[in-house]
This record gives sequence, C-alpha cells and structure tokens, in this order.
Amino acid sequence: MLIDSGLDTVIQGSNIPKFVIGVFFSTSGVRKMVPHLQKVFQADAAHMSFGKYTLYSCYGTTANGATSAVGFSTHFANESKEVWEIFWNYVKHTRTSMDYHKNTLITNQAKGLVESIHKVLPAVDHFHCSYHKRQNIMKVFKGGNHLNSCLWL
Repeated sequence: MLIDSGLDTVIQGSNIPKFVIGVFFSTSGVRKMVPHLQKVFQADAAHMSFGKYTLYSCYGTTANGATSAVGFSTHFANESKEVWEIFWNYVKHTRTSMDYHKNTLITNQAKGLVESIHKVLPAVDHFHCSYHKRQNIMKVFKGGNHLNSCLWL
C-alpha cells in the first residue's frame, strides 16, 4: 500500500526501499492564527482504523470557543515518546510561538507524552485533563465519593 501510494523511496545505489515514518500537515493559515488563539492548547493521539498508524493532533481555541488546528501527523507506528518528540519538534519548528511560558498544554498521560513535552517545549505549562485525572484517582486510590476521599477532594 505504501509503495502504491508513493510513500517510499529507493536508497541510492541499491534496490532496497526506504519508507517514510509519517506525514505532517497543517493548513497555511495556522502560522498566522496561532499567536491569536487563546493560550490553552490540547493534544492527543489516536489509533487509526487501518494498519498500525497513529494520528497525532494539537489544536487551540479561538476567541469564539471554536477549535483551530495547530498541527497533525500520521505516523506509521504506535504512540511512543520518540514519535511524540518528532511531532512536538514539527509543531515547534512551524509554530515558534508554541514554546511560550504563558501557553498551557492539556493532554492525557500517554506513555512518553509528558517527557516529550518537557524536553521539546520546556517553557509550556502542562496539565492533564480532568477526565484522566479522575480515572487515575479511581484506579490508584479506588476513588470514593465519601467525605474526605480522594475523589471527593
């Protein structure tokens, strides 16, 4: 499928195909729009319905409360710290205003995601979404809705 779609190249001097690791994309207007978005961005990755491909996404919020794409990437591998670092380097390279101390990035706690943010976007404040915090309380502390329990707090 990758060969048929042109996502391969032949290493010069041999017949061994070399495949790309992913595809990055964002709209042309994003470069001008990102500085005007609210300073809260959200990111996540999701498995795609074919192959072992993963769609990475980062988006911000407009003043009207609508979401606005910052960057997307499809990688031909499962979610990992290495791929998150590649994605964040792409976002940082194309949207230099992302690594800013007044920006907040909300994510889940996927493997390698937290470390990759701290490495590539060290100025950004990072928070976990409330849904995932709640799930961690339920899993680790067994939740509890009674007075003074972890979930109650």
